[in-house]
Amino acid sequence: MASNNSHPNSSPSPPAAKESELDSATKAACEEALAMSLEANKSEEAEKLIKEIVSRYKNMAYVHDLESQIHLNIALPLGIGDLDMRKKYLSDAVASAAQAVDLAPASVEYVISLAKAQFNLELTEKAIAQSKGFLFPFSRFT
Repeated sequence: MASNNSHPNSSPSPPAAKESELDSATKAACEEALAMSLEANKSEEAEKLIKEIVSRYKNMAYVHDLESQIHLNIALPLGIGDLDMRKKYLSDAVASAAQAVDLAPASVEYVISLAKAQFNLELTEKAIAQSKGFLFPFSRFT
């Protein structure tokens, strides 16, 4: 009798779709979202567009990685006055990159994207922790 290693109530997850399965209009929309994320005044549009694409292609590692790149592009230019917002975007980048790695664990590119997002998030969290005591060190005297 053959043993069954899977949980009886679990259903196998669908295989990850490949970038080559995207139609030309969606590929163009992906490129547009990535380009918009590099422009400060178009970051909200980029987010909206990539969320729409991700909702249609939930099992495609490529679009999750692209979403991570877009969050990074929005987060990294934010200055010291926007550390909390930077942390939010970097947290989103980590989550998206992790989803890409879950869908395509053999992809070195996606693993590197995840590591980059995690590294930048860690740096930002350290900057937030260090800035808490230095922003207003003399406030107790006012």
